[in-house]
Amino acid sequence: MGVGMQERTRRILMTICGVLVCGFSVGMFNFSALGLDPFQVFTHGIFMILPAGAPGFGTVYAAINLPTPRYVVFYNGLDRREETFTQYLSESFAGDEGCIEVAVRTYNINYGHNGELLEKCPTLNGYAKFVSMVRENLEMMELPKAVEHAVTECIRQDILKDFLVAQRNEVVAMSIYEYNEEYAMRVTYEDGETAGYMRGKKKERKKEEDRT
Repeated sequence: MGVGMQERTRRILMTICGVLVCGFSVGMFNFSALGLDPFQVFTHGIFMILPAGAPGFGTVYAAINLPTPRYVVFYNGLDRREETFTQYLSESFAGDEGCIEVAVRTYNINYGHNGELLEKCPTLNGYAKFVSMVRENLEMMELPKAVEHAVTECIRQDILKDFLVAQRNEVVAMSIYEYNEEYAMRVTYEDGETAGYMRGKKKERKKEEDRT
């Protein structure tokens, strides 16, 4: 019973406040419209008295503070040896400078780099050890055997054991795919360098022939 009375009192007060706001708005701004609640009438009346050329006429703009973004990438390639380095989106632009720039903080997670970071994240540390084992095995065996041996050794040493036991087939298949892709990209890059060098030598010989 007490709760019902409180709810009824609240509704009566809200109704009175709404009628007062609406009456004040209509009386002050000489504006009303069917379907508008009292607060819409009030705010629309405020906008109506603003000069037509005033900044933000008809629209309320507010600047808000956003959290500072941080974009981090983990790197386990072989071309860079630094512990950390910064990469920029503009480095990938094909043509002139664009109108946007993104700076990416990159951390080298190859085993033996950023030891403090890897110690704080056992999963990342285990992944770095697994990749290191695969690369060491590749010096002595073919890729499928290198991956299988690395998975077996990680399980034996309790490195990502639960995950590798549950997802062994998927890990082996994905690792083989990724290493094949990395190898193909590296070979393509080296072939491109060789082709460019040969074209350059050919142009030099042609210039010498033309001079003679």
